[in-house]
Amino acid sequence: MLRDPASSSDSQLDQFLSIHQIKNFIGKLFHSVFVGAPDASYSDITDHLLKTCVFIHLNNNDDKFKLFCFCICKLFSLVKNNCKNDDLDNPVFQEVLLPGQIYLLAVKEGTMSFLDSVKNSLTKRIKKNDASLKKMIELSTSRAISLSPIVKHMISTGNMPGKSHGLMSSTGYTVTLKRTNVFEVASQFDGIYRFSMKFYSKNMRKFFPESWGFLCPVQTPEGENIGLYNHLASQCQIVNLQVKSIQAVVLYQFGVIPFYDPLTYSSVEKCPVYIDGLIIGWLTQKSIQSFLLKLKLLRLKDHSVIPKHTEIVYICEEKFFLFPGLYIFSTPCRILRLVKNCDYQVGELIGCFEQTTLQVSLFNKNGSEITGYSEINEHSFLGMAASIIPFGNYNPATRNIFTTGKSKQAVGFGFANSAYRADLKNMFLTYPQTPLVLTPAYADYNWDENPTGTNVCIAIISYSGFDMEDAIVLNKASVDRGLMRDVMYQTVTYSFKDLASDLNCNVSELIFKSDPCDPSISDYLDLQGMPHIGHIVTEGSPVLSVFSGEKKCIKTYESKRPGYIDSVRFMGTSATSSNKNLPVESKKVSITYRTMRIPEIGDKFSNRHGQKGVCGSVFPPGDLPFAADGFVPDILFNPHGLPSRLTVGMLLEVLASKSGIQKCKRVVVKPFQPKKKNAAKCLGKILKDAGLDYYGTQKFYSGTSGEELEADVFCGSIYYFRLWHVVEEKYQVVSIAKNVDPATMQPLNVNKTGAVKFGEMERDAILSHGAMNLTLDRLLYNSDICKAFICSKCKILLFPVTQPPDSPLRNIPLNNECQICKRKSKFGVQIPYVLVYMVAELAAVGIKVKFSEK
Repeated sequence: MLRDPASSSDSQLDQFLSIHQIKNFIGKLFHSVFVGAPDASYSDITDHLLKTCVFIHLNNNDDKFKLFCFCICKLFSLVKNNCKNDDLDNPVFQEVLLPGQIYLLAVKEGTMSFLDSVKNSLTKRIKKNDASLKKMIELSTSRAISLSPIVKHMISTGNMPGKSHGLMSSTGYTVTLKRTNVFEVASQFDGIYRFSMKFYSKNMRKFFPESWGFLCPVQTPEGENIGLYNHLASQCQIVNLQVKSIQAVVLYQFGVIPFYDPLTYSSVEKCPVYIDGLIIGWLTQKSIQSFLLKLKLLRLKDHSVIPKHTEIVYICEEKFFLFPGLYIFSTPCRILRLVKNCDYQVGELIGCFEQTTLQVSLFNKNGSEITGYSEINEHSFLGMAASIIPFGNYNPATRNIFTTGKSKQAVGFGFANSAYRADLKNMFLTYPQTPLVLTPAYADYNWDENPTGTNVCIAIISYSGFDMEDAIVLNKASVDRGLMRDVMYQTVTYSFKDLASDLNCNVSELIFKSDPCDPSISDYLDLQGMPHIGHIVTEGSPVLSVFSGEKKCIKTYESKRPGYIDSVRFMGTSATSSNKNLPVESKKVSITYRTMRIPEIGDKFSNRHGQKGVCGSVFPPGDLPFAADGFVPDILFNPHGLPSRLTVGMLLEVLASKSGIQKCKRVVVKPFQPKKKNAAKCLGKILKDAGLDYYGTQKFYSGTSGEELEADVFCGSIYYFRLWHVVEEKYQVVSIAKNVDPATMQPLNVNKTGAVKFGEMERDAILSHGAMNLTLDRLLYNSDICKAFICSKCKILLFPVTQPPDSPLRNIPLNNECQICKRKSKFGVQIPYVLVYMVAELAAVGIKVKFSEK
């Protein structure tokens, strides 16, 4: 609470009769923690504190005092329950930290470290008087901390050096750009990241109503980071650092009354006016509406007076949801979105705060007397990955969230200059296609130029036991024709320094050549020791030969999958010239391998409705069901995967694709249309007019017996993704675990050498086949089996302790004695060690677990 020092009865405050005395008192309190000039007075310390720590966006102490009074008034209003408190997790009160600001923080920290280092060094040398001033400066600057390593460390690790600068986290400021497909590349440039989950409460994960149109409600990762990593909506943009700010002089010309005006002390109802946290004056309640109309009209017509990115918000006293006032924002780093002004039929930028006072129509393009604004299009509130989902409003929200994640994992066409790049790993779909059913976003973003999937013929039928839940069965003939195939490029780089270290020589002594007398080498390498372009290599094949005198070093191909030599590059700091084949300063040699990946059992696939599943089996076309017209599906999908997922949009996409094939044109689906017409009925009518079944079904015949199936089969076309998860890179084999967790004694999750994989599909397979011994083998014998002893009297697992034998002779059985009843325990049982761990945890909280001998 504010107290007047002059009128206070406190004996300590009676001495404060001037501003200088108050500054001295405040400066004395902060003198011990002040970092600056050692001869600074208490008054100077107070001025420094007010400048750098209190309302740092304001330069005038009078303006800071006005804003401080505003905060006190807002506090009283909040206590009286006249307004709601500000939620820091709400995007209305947040700004975006741009890459330039992150770089600036690192540069600032590096510069401050450099100056502090120079200062400390100069101070020591001046005290010693051991050199001239010029020499001291040269020595101090040469030995000071350099700026470049600090910035380089921040870029390479993502860790902010030095102080946190008021940020919630000091890590995670850089990410590695992934180029699986165009969705993944684009999504990394419109992501709003809130760092790790350990820094935030569950309230941060909420999608606030104020976020509508600014943050995509669908595109967020599943798992622990859900809600912490969001993406901008399609019409959202961030105000950059080079925008023009609005000036207070402009508002004075339109009727804003400054505080020094005599009318300020009158009894007229006033509305304070704020510009970027600066209180510039006030308006009468009668003139507010005309003032707002003038400002918003100038924002549309004359950007030189009122910039188009200006946010104008009026909170009246009747709506006590926020503190009343007229707020104007023109600072950078705010998020704005484009809506349609129906009165002038032009686009207008609004912010999160301003949107709380407006009503924006979704369906009515011309607005109404109530709204006055409308959305640009039906999918303007969605992100890039969410806007490609056809019939997304017919799917559950979780399935749409899954789709946004799977679309970024789909193997597509990331870039076209792969022949000139040396990325560590790239994947390209061999025969990408554009979908038959698409949304308007495909044209907006030109997604057809970068397809990420394939149109496949699908039959929804329970035909085998290999397609449980979301799993699918592939047609071998379709796979042989190139369905879902992709090409993987892997680049292995060998540094000259590492090669010289292996040969124990200098880099200048390296000679790239092969031994012509060794046929096992000469068949794979040329005379320069390099592999032949286009030759196939297998595991253990030589790919590089380097000599240093009589010593040689042979590098081999290490992957288990055969590959082809795609390119060989010498990498250096300068380009090649006409006279020299190699760069002048070669540092590394890189070899790129090309591998064809054919779909096999265990590979993952997904459609645009979150139906992710593995390939359960690959059937020959003769064993697959076929229609009377000879139609053989590419994919068999089990209908049991639909009721549990509630993906009605998948069924509608199959119908729409089938109707589009009959009309020989692609079907454009707009989401969230007014339900004047039923989508399924419209599509069914098109099929019926084309002579097909109204419900999209056909008669099928069994591929094994040739008999007609009793039930009609729902079939058609659908767009499928091939995900980058392949079984060859995911499989794990465990015989005897080498790496175990010391707490649970279970194998650690080491790729291909550890961790018992026993998930949902494995459980269903074992239950359906009744293979209980396989359950014991996977979950006990190959995991954490141990022999435990139980006291026959106490029935407790923990108390029997193995005692050392009395005799030093070998092969004497150990005695297990209970520590409570001192009885020998001979009752042993094989159990998972994690059970022992669980019993110990329960005992730690006072829960006793007893076991029966039966």
